[in-house]
Amino acid sequence: MLIQIKVAGFRSIGKEVILSFMPVTTDKQYQENIFRIGSYTALNTLAIYGKNGSGKSSLFNAISCMQKMVLSSDGYKTRQCLPFAPFFWSDPDLALTEFEIIFIGGNQVKYRYGFCYNAVAVQREWLYRQEVNQLDEINLFERECDIIDANHNSFKDQEKQINKAIVATGSNNLFLTTCTNMKIEEAVVVLDWFGKQCKVVGEGELSTDVIKSLMHL
Repeated sequence: MLIQIKVAGFRSIGKEVILSFMPVTTDKQYQENIFRIGSYTALNTLAIYGKNGSGKSSLFNAISCMQKMVLSSDGYKTRQCLPFAPFFWSDPDLALTEFEIIFIGGNQVKYRYGFCYNAVAVQREWLYRQEVNQLDEINLFERECDIIDANHNSFKDQEKQINKAIVATGSNNLFLTTCTNMKIEEAVVVLDWFGKQCKVVGEGELSTDVIKSLMHL
């Protein structure tokens, strides 16, 4: 279940843009358009309107870019450039792109994951989780450039793997993807969502088979 997407500094998107799938709690109409998993709710569909160049296509391209980076980050070689498409009118030497996504994983836990990067390195990265009955998020890890601060209380049974992942993560690799390769459970849940639940369908790709597959996500 997708809850929210946040994008900044990507193609025609300059300042932060947020797309929320959270329904308005005071509006009792159109309940058939609300998807439920346990106590979580989200809109089944929403429409985006705007003039040409307002960032509609860039928003979907951003989701696709984020997904590809998460799924393939471990394949980036040392000093290999990242798939970087900064805001058109930004200073290329200072430009940064930021993605963040909030979703419900297959374990019915809410996750907030994001990262900020330039052409050659990940500048920041973070992952939080929130149980159904919890009011506050739990920080799983935060990263500033090559300094990764993992919450070892959340990874007590996999502390050795976490330490190995910290050492193995290059400046142009996502720590999340490295953790998945180390079979760290929380990271596997997040990566599985990107690989199995997140589907970006482009123009001309919406066949009957695709629609049927999306209905079963």
